[in-house]
Amino acid sequence: AAMTVLGAVTAAGAIATMVRNTDWKNDWAVVHATVRAYPECGRAQCYLGSELLKRGDLAGAERHLKKAQGILPDYPPVHLALGSLAFRQGDWPAAEREMQLAMRYSDCEPDTAITYAALLLQSGHYSQSLAMLNHLSVDQPRNSRVFSNRAVLYYVQKRPDLARADAEMAERLNPANAQAAAILARLQPAAR
Repeated sequence: AAMTVLGAVTAAGAIATMVRNTDWKNDWAVVHATVRAYPECGRAQCYLGSELLKRGDLAGAERHLKKAQGILPDYPPVHLALGSLAFRQGDWPAAEREMQLAMRYSDCEPDTAITYAALLLQSGHYSQSLAMLNHLSVDQPRNSRVFSNRAVLYYVQKRPDLARADAEMAERLNPANAQAAAILARLQPAAR
């Protein structure tokens, strides 16, 4: 009888694994399954909200990010995503407030600072963005994003030599940096 029960439990586990494996074909499916199973998991809510934001579902992103914020009010990725969401919604004061919270709660973690500098650039706050990127270029000399973002800033400011130098540095650090390649292509249309 014990062997029959053990066999039944093993079979049930195998079936559950097969079902789960077909459901979890990618990160998107995993995070959906996690949010369904554990709706109070703030990190999963944040990840889902961030993915919805990337996909352009601003209402869905806001719903999940607000839920994540309620669960993890000091979690830097929540504020980083809420800042990006507010920016996409055209609310710069809210975006800046959220980005500053992300910076505070992350203890000025470099990726958070780079994203904040990029939002400053996109919002036209060039001098603030340049100050952050200049600092980051010294603090993070091997980070391709720093140099490609600063290349964009220089390009917008019509400083092609500086834009080219930073885009080339970004591309050397990460040959797959699409932003750097795009700047170089704009600066040298005949050569590329």
